[in-house]
Amino acid sequence: MNTSDTLFGHLALRFSSHPENLATEALLYLLNNSRDANGLFSGYLSGCGQDFPPVTRFSSQVSSDDNTIPDLVATDVAGNKIFIVENKFWAELTPNQPVGYLPLLSKQTPSALFFVCPEKRLSVLEAELGHLISNSSEYPNYQHMQRSEDIALSRLTGTQFLVVVSWRRLLADLEVLLDPIAERTLVADLHQLNGLCDQMDQEGFIPLRTNETGNMEIPRRIIDYSDLIDDIVNELRESGDVSTAGLQRTSTTEFTGRYIDIRKRGEFGGLLALDFAAWRKFGRSPIWLEFSSQQSVQRQEVASILSKTTLPLVDLATYARRGWGGIATPITLMPNTDKRKVIENCAVQIREIADILLAGSA
Repeated sequence: MNTSDTLFGHLALRFSSHPENLATEALLYLLNNSRDANGLFSGYLSGCGQDFPPVTRFSSQVSSDDNTIPDLVATDVAGNKIFIVENKFWAELTPNQPVGYLPLLSKQTPSALFFVCPEKRLSVLEAELGHLISNSSEYPNYQHMQRSEDIALSRLTGTQFLVVVSWRRLLADLEVLLDPIAERTLVADLHQLNGLCDQMDQEGFIPLRTNETGNMEIPRRIIDYSDLIDDIVNELRESGDVSTAGLQRTSTTEFTGRYIDIRKRGEFGGLLALDFAAWRKFGRSPIWLEFSSQQSVQRQEVASILSKTTLPLVDLATYARRGWGGIATPITLMPNTDKRKVIENCAVQIREIADILLAGSA
């Protein structure tokens, strides 16, 4: 099972407008119920030359006198705020972040402000936080100490630090601290949270790279893929393998494609689509042949027949937000060849699927 295919991740995205709050509460539950998780955050600062006191309690949504409400606060036995943790997916920083949160940290002990975010956002968020702190006159000695793909560490003062760490790294390190036998229930709960984080990695707006917006190959390829849909359907229609009578092209933000009936009208209705959602989640191909409850009255029969083959099949409900179920299979595109051969090869793949369906329904 893909790590993003978890019940918690599915429900969080469908029924919560604030998945970051759900992730915060789930992380809080894991931290407070694990025997050794209190050492998670101090572990990232082990090379800083500071002795961080043990964390005795994690709390969420702790309001301060200036109405600042951090996601998580880790306190020691004396009640000092050792760590403040802000959990982010793709939401913007609030006006108080990060400078408004730093005065909340303990000045009696070493302390740190953490931001947890998707791996793809880490470098951008770290740069944004650094810019905001550098513009504040309160931290003239701010300096970067360590940076990699999944963690960035900076020193704010002699005893205060800023850490940006990816969800993937944080949850992997937390799992190492869990006892796989005695805390196996917590391990399962952690996998549920990991599923949500993986979903958010896929759903979120990835910060733009400087070479993307001016790269003309990207729109050219997308137009090529869209044109292939029409070319493949025309090839199959001319050979009598599909009918498009009464059917039109359809498009949403997730896909664009042509409805088709295999062999004749009303017989195994499908959709040949440039499916961005399937392409993003599974890779394999930008073009997919889909049989949905919206289009095909024989959807269950199609699923039953094709499930007995070696075709790679995915459930539409696992990645699409269209409000209906069904199955889809990728149509492989031949590399390093001319357009005509690509069209012919795709048509061959769809004819083979059509033959399987017609033989299975006989």
